[in-house]
Amino acid sequence: MAPSQNRPQEPAALEALKEQQANLKLTVDDLQIKLGRTRSLIKTLLFGLVIATFFGLGLTGWLAYRLLLQQEVAKRDLEQATVDSAELQEQLEEIETEIQTQSRQVRTLRENLSTEVELLTETAEANQRQLDRLRDRLQNQTTPEGPAGRSEESPE
Repeated sequence: MAPSQNRPQEPAALEALKEQQANLKLTVDDLQIKLGRTRSLIKTLLFGLVIATFFGLGLTGWLAYRLLLQQEVAKRDLEQATVDSAELQEQLEEIETEIQTQSRQVRTLRENLSTEVELLTETAEANQRQLDRLRDRLQNQTTPEGPAGRSEESPE
């Protein structure tokens, strides 16, 4: 009985094994497809990462270059500002020296002018006195007073 009972079960077990094998083959095929898709996705991600890295490096290089240029421009501007400041300082010192010279000249002119005004005033007064004496003498000569009128004059 055992051999006859085993035979009908064998085809059923064989069928189950064939079905299981087919299922496993489908599962393996599905896994291989998923593995292929996963590999493609990983490759795409890696290429994207490489491209992003190169882009980042390029952007970083560009930014570093721009920063370097800005530093050079700032350095040149600072040097120019230093030169301009030195020139302005020199001009300021020249103007201050000129103002001091002119101030001394004005003081000298004021002193000389006041001295000259005093001298001119004294000269004018002396001339006026001499003119007055000459007028008095002229009047005395034209008026017949005689020698007594002449004695009041004091000759100079």
